Amino acid sequence: MNIPVSVSISQNHYEELRDHLFPGDGKEAVSILLCSRRDGDRRHKLIVKEVYNIPYESCSLRTATQVTWSVDQIADLLEKSLSEELSVIKMHSHPTAYPDFSETDNRSDRELLPIVRSWVEHDFIHGSAVMLPSGEIFGRYMNSTEEFIPISSFCVAGDNIEFWYSTKNGDARDFAASHSQIFGEGTFNRLNRLSIAIIGCSGTGSPLIEQLARLGVGEIVLVDDDVLEDRNLNRILNSTIEDAQNGAPKVEVIGQAISRIGIGTRVITHEKNLWDTSVVKS
Repeated sequence: MNIPVSVSISQNHYEELRDHLFPGDGKEAVSILLCSRRDGDRRHKLIVKEVYNIPYESCSLRTATQVTWSVDQIADLLEKSLSEELSVIKMHSHPTAYPDFSETDNRSDRELLPIVRSWVEHDFIHGSAVMLPSGEIFGRYMNSTEEFIPISSFCVAGDNIEFWYSTKNGDARDFAASHSQIFGEGTFNRLNRLSIAIIGCSGTGSPLIEQLARLGVGEIVLVDDDVLEDRNLNRILNSTIEDAQNGAPKVEVIGQAISRIGIGTRVITHEKNLWDTSVVKS
């Protein structure tokens, strides 16, 4: 099973990419991204660390539907990826706004990505991405059996946070009708894709968790190493005297309550504190 992979890009890097990939001449252009990684049990994240823009004059061919360049130009980048254990993503533009990888892209990626993998040597994720004139980004990576797997999301972090996902959400469910009418289905869809961690599940955390779940947040991660006591009963929603008498973990009580609501929120519980590295890695 392939673990979902997401890519995060700073606003500065995103603007640099957009300026280079769409210079105004209506022709494709290409950039190389070097990425650090955070590998996890549930998802992998790539974080763009450096952008190298292939000079226009170094491309042997640039048209509205094709760009050709020599891999020799990035030999130093591949050496850097090897020494610093970085992942490589090739990103190019589709000035025609074609919202998928073309057959030319398929041939190019099947040549380039195995070269990158063999050069860098480490068994890291390397991929390819496309930016459209709207600024939207989609991409894929090549797994160990040389299959193309969609990158699950791209995120640009700046004054605002922008996401693009590999799959589309359906319509808001009935339980979300009221807040979808107020804030729009786009807001519900965004919440439904988010994973939110709450550190501490007592007087402040408990009502916050309840609201997030009922707003339709897709995944909630609960972190608290404490157990319920009598003194918590007036502050922790859905807790009972039996929970306190049994010394039930707070994350367990709240996690079970969210699951009982039955609106699809995934719950991950950690009966640990934030100093535990396994919590941070999750």
